Amino acid sequence: MSSYADAAGNFIAGNGNGVVDLNGIRLAVATCYEVAFDDLVSESVKAGATVIAVPTNNATFGRTEMTFQQLAMSRVRAVEHGRTVLIAATSGVSAIITPAGVVRQQSDIFTAQALTDEIAVRSDLTLATRVGSVPEIALAVIVLSLATAPLFTAACRFRLGRRTKT
Repeated sequence: MSSYADAAGNFIAGNGNGVVDLNGIRLAVATCYEVAFDDLVSESVKAGATVIAVPTNNATFGRTEMTFQQLAMSRVRAVEHGRTVLIAATSGVSAIITPAGVVRQQSDIFTAQALTDEIAVRSDLTLATRVGSVPEIALAVIVLSLATAPLFTAACRFRLGRRTKT
């Protein structure tokens, strides 16, 4: 092996917004697991990315479902941001995904294959990109409030019941 193999897993966040200019196409680069995090891709799209690229190496996951889980997450990102997603995998599944989340092309796992297609390059922002995680947070607060309301009601009744007995 090389000394580079020893560095695997030692990832350090860089500076910037994750946008790379490639001959006039602004790519949001979300390396492998980063596609799972809402804010990282959103930041790049808000900064002007017109296509999302997901370079990945899934060799450590072998023939498990992880590479397909990553493909599913990438489809969600495509719809969420209205962007074409290009997955370039050295050992997992490479794919071209439309802004509607449709997988136009996909390689087999552990297969060397070149995928080519015409892709949509978009600059408009979807509602999901603009509002971000605000709806998720609001719904979580509502659900937690509803779930814990009976506990608070029971506690208040218990305290009131103890006060009237003394």
